[in-house]
Amino acid sequence: MYLIYVDDCGKPERIHRHNKYFCLSAVIVNECDWDEVNEVIKETKQSLKIKEIHTRNIYRREKEFQYLNQNPVFSCRIMENIFNIISKLNITLISSVTDKERYFGIRQDDNVENKGWMHLLERCDMEVSNRRRRSGSNYDKGLRITDHHSSDKHDERIKNIIFESGSTF
Repeated sequence: MYLIYVDDCGKPERIHRHNKYFCLSAVIVNECDWDEVNEVIKETKQSLKIKEIHTRNIYRREKEFQYLNQNPVFSCRIMENIFNIISKLNITLISSVTDKERYFGIRQDDNVENKGWMHLLERCDMEVSNRRRRSGSNYDKGLRITDHHSSDKHDERIKNIIFESGSTF
C-alpha cells in the first residue's frame, strides 16, 4: 500500500493579501518505507527543536526561527540540510501550484482549489500506477491522508472533489 499525505499552502480565494499562490503537495511513500521516513522526519524535527517543518518560517526567519536573524546564512544551511535529507528518502513529492493572478486573469470561475486537487490527484494516480507497474504488483493501492481544514464543511467539500475526480486511491 502507498501512503499519500496531502497538504496545502496558501489560500484559494481570489484576493488574499498574503498569498499570490495556492499550492497542494503530496508525499507518496510505500508502507514498507514508512518507519524509516517517519524516523528521519522525527529526528530532523528534534534536531531543530520544532513540532512541524514550515519552510516559510525558516526562509523568513519567523516564529521558532527568529534566532536566525542573527546569522541569515543559517536559514539557507537548514534548508540545504532538509533538501539533502529529502533527496535520500524513498518518497515521491508531487505539487500543484497555481499563480492566482494568472488564473483569474484567464478564467472567471472560482475553482482554483478544485482544479488544484484534480491536477494533484491525477498525478498521484499516475505515480501509484507507475509504482505498481515497476513492482509487478497489481494489488497495491494508495491511502490518502489529508490535513483537517478549518471546518468540517470544507473537509466534506474536499472529499466530494476527490470522489468526483475518480481517483483510484
